[in-house]
Amino acid sequence: DFGTAGHAALEQLASSGWRGDIAALAQASGADNHLSVRDISDLRARLEETAGVMAKTVSKAADLRVEWPFAMLLENDGTKLIVDGTMDLVFRAKDGSWHIIDYKFSDEPEHALKKKYGLQLNLYRLALSRFQKGLEPVIHSSLIVIGRGGVRVVDIPEDPDCPATAVKAAEELDALFREGASTHEQ
Repeated sequence: DFGTAGHAALEQLASSGWRGDIAALAQASGADNHLSVRDISDLRARLEETAGVMAKTVSKAADLRVEWPFAMLLENDGTKLIVDGTMDLVFRAKDGSWHIIDYKFSDEPEHALKKKYGLQLNLYRLALSRFQKGLEPVIHSSLIVIGRGGVRVVDIPEDPDCPATAVKAAEELDALFREGASTHEQ
């Protein structure tokens, strides 16, 4: 799929300092993900613009991590939840603030993206703050949204209720699975 192809190419570009043969990356990633010639051409154009935006964004990074994995335990009202994931890009600016970047190939409006991905990026923020072991770093989280109309940055506001929201969502999903299993058994 287009987003998977784009994400794979962005991972390669991030690992190489946002330099590289974008045409070759688009071609290889597009072929691996069965994109049409037209889609590969579109992917190349989007990657070129994104590479320029990201090179400028991380140009003053003091510490940069690509595809940074994490796992953490959340607890709320007696329920425990293990959350794991991989952050697309994390960097520390020279002023000491941390920045979490997540790539999305989308043309959705900003409010829809914040609603759809707010919990995800707030979980990333929580994981990064726990990694800091008690320090209170300034952490910014943003989506780099790569759409047909160009590249835009969507900042995700901090949500202090994130752990409770995540546990509640997991409990609701678990209830749906249990309900589906009991229906299937009948």
